[in-house]
Amino acid sequence: MRPCLPAIVGVVLIGAMPALAQPGPARTAESLRSLHLAGRNLLGILQYCQARGFVGPGAVEAQRDLLRRVPPAPVPEAQEAEEAGRQGIVAFLESRVPIAVAAQAEGILVETRCQVIALGLGAS
Repeated sequence: MRPCLPAIVGVVLIGAMPALAQPGPARTAESLRSLHLAGRNLLGILQYCQARGFVGPGAVEAQRDLLRRVPPAPVPEAQEAEEAGRQGIVAFLESRVPIAVAAQAEGILVETRCQVIALGLGAS
């Protein structure tokens, strides 16, 4: 099984969001904007997963809690990123990949991909 960009991005974001949200060295506005947009997309992906019964509401709430720690992105962009996720599209920077394609590239089911994301958040 070879990892693909969406899987790697999801794991990196889950690990990076708490650290980047902490006070510390100056963060660039662009990196925080990108982080928030990726986090909003991940929120949408988790909503997509929850609507299909692959994860419980705890995963969605855990992601919302993380997002509260990151400065917000412009509203229209953030809404677009989340909506893409709710439609099952993993979006990061210029990359847009359906979660089903990402899961298939890894040789796993969408349900498994959803559960891995939730576990990374400490939820199910």
